[in-house]
Formats: sequence, C-alpha cells, structure tokens
Amino acid sequence: MCGFLGYLACVINDPEIGAIANVSAKRRKKALKTIENRGPDAKGEWQDQHIWLGHRRLSVVDTTLRGNQPMEYGDCIITFNGMIYNYQDIRRTLIQKGYMFHTDTDTEVLLAGWTEWGQDLLPRLHGMFAFALWEKTAKRLTLARDRFGKKPLYFRNWRGALAFGSRFDAIEALTETARLSHDALSWLLTLKYIPDQFSASDDIQKLRAGHVLEITGDKQTITKWYHPKHDAAALPLSTSAQRQKLESLLNEAVAKRLVSDVPIACFLSGGIDSAIIASLARNHTHIDTFTVGFDESLFDESKTARDTAKHLGTNHHEVRLRQEDQFGMIDELLNSALDEPFGDSSALPSLFVSKAIKPHATVALSGDGADELFGGYQKYQGELAVRAWQRLPPSLRNSLKTIIDGLPHSHANRLTDKFRQLKRFIHGAEYDEYHRHAAWMEVAASAHDIQQALTETKHVDLVNMLRRIDTPNGMDKLSLTLLRDLHTVLISDMLVKVDRTSMHAGVEVRSPFLDHHVAEMAMAIDGKHKITWRQGKKILRDMFKNDLPKTVFDAPKRGFEMPLNHWLCGPLQSRLKPALSADFLSYNRLNSNFGKVLEAGIKKGLLPHAELGWTLMSIYHWQKQRGFL
Repeated sequence: MCGFLGYLACVINDPEIGAIANVSAKRRKKALKTIENRGPDAKGEWQDQHIWLGHRRLSVVDTTLRGNQPMEYGDCIITFNGMIYNYQDIRRTLIQKGYMFHTDTDTEVLLAGWTEWGQDLLPRLHGMFAFALWEKTAKRLTLARDRFGKKPLYFRNWRGALAFGSRFDAIEALTETARLSHDALSWLLTLKYIPDQFSASDDIQKLRAGHVLEITGDKQTITKWYHPKHDAAALPLSTSAQRQKLESLLNEAVAKRLVSDVPIACFLSGGIDSAIIASLARNHTHIDTFTVGFDESLFDESKTARDTAKHLGTNHHEVRLRQEDQFGMIDELLNSALDEPFGDSSALPSLFVSKAIKPHATVALSGDGADELFGGYQKYQGELAVRAWQRLPPSLRNSLKTIIDGLPHSHANRLTDKFRQLKRFIHGAEYDEYHRHAAWMEVAASAHDIQQALTETKHVDLVNMLRRIDTPNGMDKLSLTLLRDLHTVLISDMLVKVDRTSMHAGVEVRSPFLDHHVAEMAMAIDGKHKITWRQGKKILRDMFKNDLPKTVFDAPKRGFEMPLNHWLCGPLQSRLKPALSADFLSYNRLNSNFGKVLEAGIKKGLLPHAELGWTLMSIYHWQKQRGFL
C-alpha cells in the first residue's frame, strides 16, 4: 500500500519536448511530500528522457529494500499502490512459464504478469490497485484502476505532458494549483462528494473504477476492462445453496486478506458488517479489534462493539472520541488528509480510529461494501414501501404529506429522526425509480428552504448518471438499486473516506465484502433475500445469527455519525462562521442568503443544513489553503 505519481512527455519524438519529463527537483520533492503519509517507509524515483516516476512505500509484504519502487522487470517499470491477494497463485503460474523472481512482492508479479499477458492480466487480479506501468521500448504508459475504485488515480493533461498520481494535490505540485470548478461545487452541495470520474477541478480527472488509460505518443485511449456481472453459476441455485456458497467465498476473501508481513487488526463498530469480518478473521488467527466510542449516547456504539468483541474473544481496544480530540483533528482532516473538498463528516472518526490503530497494526480489515451489496440503507426499505404509497389515492397522499411536513424532523433524537426519514421517503416516493433514487441520494432534496436558496443542483445530471450505469441483464429491481449505489455512493463517498483517512495515518484497509467474487455472488442473489420489510442484509443475518451476539442484530443502524448540529451550534460555531459568510458565498457565486438559511436550520437541529454547513467548511479550508480566500 503506497502512493505514487509521475510526469510523462506525451510528444516523444521531439527531444526538446521529451526533456520536459525532467521535471525540476523542486517540483519532484514537493510532489513526493504530498504522498509521504501514504508511504512513510521508503521513497523512490526513476526517470528517462520521456517519463519521471515517484513512489512512497508503506511496507506490508516483503518489507526488505528489494521491495521498494519504482520497480523494473525486463522492459517494464511500475509504480503501484494496492495489494494483489492472489499474487502467489499468479507467481506460481509464471514460474511454470519460465519467469524468475527476485522478491516476494506482488509488485514484481504485476511486472512479470504484464510481460506475459499485457492488459489481459487485469481480469486475473484479485485485489485493490492503481498503477502506472511504463514500457521502455514501446514508449507506452498504462494507468489502471481496480474494479471498484478502492485506490485513487488522478491525471491531468498539461502543456504537452501528462501528470498523474494518487492524490489531487500531488498533481498540483507537478503542474500548478487548481481552482474549484463550478460543477464540482454543485456536486458537493448536492451529494457532499464529487462523483467518479470528476474531481475538484475541470482540469484534473480521476481514472474511473475498472478502467485503463493507455498513452502512446500523443494518443490517449481509455477503455473499460471490468463490467459488473452476477455469478451466472449461482443463479439457478437454491437459497440454501446460495447461502453456503456466499459464506464460503466470504470466508476465503477474509483469509486472503490476512496475508501480511506486518500486524493486522479489524475495525469493529456496533453493526453486523464489521462483526462478521471479525468473526471470520478470528477463525484464522488471533485478531485485535478497534472501535470508537462517543460521549453522546445517540451516536455511541461502543457497548455493542464491546459485547461483540467479548463474544468473539478478540483483543479489543476502545478509543474514546472526545470533543477536544476531534476538534484538534479537524484542521488535519480538512487541510491534509482530504486533499479534495469532501462533506461526509464521518471522515473525522474514520481518521481518528485509523490513527488509533497505527501503533498496533499497519493493516486493518473493514466491513465496507456490505450495505451496498446486501441492502443496509434505509432507502431500500423505501423501495419496498413505495408501491403501497403510490397505490394510495392522491388526495390521501397530499393530506399525509401535509401532516408529515408539519412534524418535527430534526436529528436530535430517534423519534424526530424517524420523522426526518419519513419526510425524505415521501419526497422521493412520487417519482420514477431513477428520479427517486437521485432524490434519496441528495443531501437536501426534501429541504424546501435550501432548494430555494440554491440556484443550481445536479439532480438532472445525477439521474442521467444513474441511467448510464452498466447493469447485467435479468437483475431484479432491488438488486439494480444496490448496484447503482455501488457505482456512486460506495466508490465516490465511502471508499474515498476510508482510503484518504486510513492512508493519511499510514494504515492499509482491506475490505473482504468487496472481493469481486463475493460481490458477483451478491449480485446473483435475488433482492427479496437481501432486503425484507424493516430488515436489510437479511441473508447475512441468517448466515451469521448463531455466530454473533443478539445485540448486534438488534442495534439500530448508525454508521460513523457525529453530533453535527450540536457541534456547529456550539464548539465549532466560530469555525463555521467564515464558511457561511456573504464574502465566501459571493466568491463561490452562491446566494448570499444561503448562509442564513443553513444557520437557522442548524439551530433547529435539521440534519441537511448541518451536513451542508460541514461541506462548506471543507470547501472553505480547501480554498483558503490554496490562497484563494
């Protein structure tokens, strides 16, 4: 697990332009500094007259110096971020073909595998990865990203060259500072994040998950190498047989992710996803578990996590996330860990628990992906209820909407939070499946005052994005809903949060649920076995009900939530103020009343207002750090 970057002169026949690859030592040093946290253990550089490659290493497998990068093998050189879990299997195949190896790294296997198969290597890989591979004789650069975009990869066409790397600010360091685009701002105020393939700037792009970019001379070609598919062999199986196969694949995925030459731990919240992973992991090895506790009881899952750890017999660590600790970490989060504006406030406890794990382990297993694959979010319950709602007479629906709009819908307690969720449901329930899905994804679609204050949202663009998602034939509607979230929420929000915060702390996070065999098996299971009334992830609950304490299954779903309204009204009020000021809003061409609308809503305990307040804080920090404010 690492960070990398590079600079390629795209016009290779002109020696003067080719010399551009000799990017200045000052720029190289600055760029490598931006990815230092991603790879604190070693630094490496390589260049010829066409390309410069830089790398920072987090040593996990074969921690000796021979595993450092950039790494050469024959005609190829690579700089790579990630982990290939089946590299030993591929290595054995290549040895049978006559290849020799000098390290025990997955990096060298990538190089030899590319020499043998070229791009046909990609479907053979099980794991998470982003890499840049330079073929010296062909003068060809290939950038590739894993199936679900677990590892980041940015690129920028720049004055006859291509800058690329693991962080947005690394690209800036090699070129020049980028400005927040109007489109990116609109996405942030619609979703709290910027979806794949876009970035904070129009000039810098992300290579999309499951895609490969090939550059030869001045020709650039982007192709999609992975198309999501369900496990065809599992479709005709009985429910019992599907369950057995899923459990076997998930157990295998956990076992593969326990391969490491450094200590491994597990994240453990109060939910079932991380509990399942910890339960499977302890069957293979003694495991440490880590959870974050909050002082606010509404958000605290530490007791449930403690009960789970006791039941499983893990070596459990509980870190309390107190206000003073969190506030001291906000600047670090917004100014450094998140190198693009990002409005998901749960990144803060994610950073905190990653830093808590680091003294004990360099690798951590997580339950990420289970919600999107097996239906853990509340909106999936909405999909079950929407048909009943639409069968009601219009007059009755209008009366119910009037009543529900008048109910308190703050995030202050569980009852008013249920009213909030009900209001969101009704707002989207009138639409078709794509507009409904978009409305339930958007932060403030049901907040009328915010919608009036915003001059533009990305609702139409989001609907079109959802329509364009590549979907397998024959998939039921509930599973299609999950697949749309996998391509949007998971890739652009959840995995971004986990990657940026964990790698800032120098911790590699592995997600067994996102093993592509597990994911494709999940896609083959009919939605009715994943989502039932008032219960998501049914098949996982049925599979593991005898392995975990009952409290895990009874606990309400929370996620890594924080008491945003309370904080923004109190201790963080002074930090929020400049992000709601008329000058800041005017600079970003936003309605001058927008800040007053958010401030009033935050004081009332309204969650969309607090979420957008936090998002504006993130944007403010980002622009101020770059000297735009």
